[in-house]
Amino acid sequence: MPPIIAPEKSTRSPNGVYEFREERWVELYTKKIEEMIGVMKSKGVPVLWVGLPAVRGAKATADMLFLDSLYRDAAGKAGITYVDVWDGFVDEAGRFLQQGPDFEGQIRRLRSYDGVYFTKPGARKLAHYVEREITRLLAARSAPIALPTEPATPDANALPGQPAPRPLAGPILPLVASSVGTDQLLGGPGSRPAAVDALAARTMVKGEPLAPPAGRADDFVWPRREVGREQAKGETPVASVSPDGTVAAPGTPKPKKPLPAQSATPSLRNFFGFGAAPRQPQAPRTPTVPRPPGNVGRSASTPGVFTR
Repeated sequence: MPPIIAPEKSTRSPNGVYEFREERWVELYTKKIEEMIGVMKSKGVPVLWVGLPAVRGAKATADMLFLDSLYRDAAGKAGITYVDVWDGFVDEAGRFLQQGPDFEGQIRRLRSYDGVYFTKPGARKLAHYVEREITRLLAARSAPIALPTEPATPDANALPGQPAPRPLAGPILPLVASSVGTDQLLGGPGSRPAAVDALAARTMVKGEPLAPPAGRADDFVWPRREVGREQAKGETPVASVSPDGTVAAPGTPKPKKPLPAQSATPSLRNFFGFGAAPRQPQAPRTPTVPRPPGNVGRSASTPGVFTR
């Protein structure tokens, strides 16, 4: 907080004008400040009085300190908010600061070359002080929201023994928090823990992978699961019955049906994959003796001689 400088004693000038910092000048100037605050408060809105920053030059800086002391005292008596911006534009020794940290902490030029006006980063830093106080006032002045209630007179269309008809509109609830803490850091003392999604905490914080659905490319479960037939969580497996009547244990895969026997000699249709039925084996044929021609015979008189 800058030091408060006491006013000087009044010396009445011949033309009736009081000098700056004289007692009579401070009295009249304070009265003007109170009248201005009264006019603003009569409008029924929050009033903020922004203090003056330091300017270049020792005498000018002392004058700004003197005026800020008057503004702070009048704001305290009237019960309005006084925004003190002095420390944001001076160094550690309280001297005028041409460049320094902006509201994000980056070193920027805050004041213009004349040492009075602000640059764009300096004006943004000044507005940051005012914005913080405005946010506090808006959070403190948030009024309770009136929720709709049921009508006092009963509905003429309501039937006895039947449920009541649905209302035309449900309750109106605020979507924004009623209080905003601008100076409270996340995770600091007294702050409420932020709500964290359990799935996001398990995957993003702990690094646990999610179980892929059945049939997807990253589903490496063995044996392979069929799409649409994967066992749901908590489901009891059902025992299966084999074709011979025996009961298999739960979770045991069903036996496959035996394929029909095929012939050892593949046919042309089986070779090209037509799936033709195997040929049935044929009975062996009885060998026959060839008969001689009709005009050739064996002689009766001479055995072994054939006559024509």
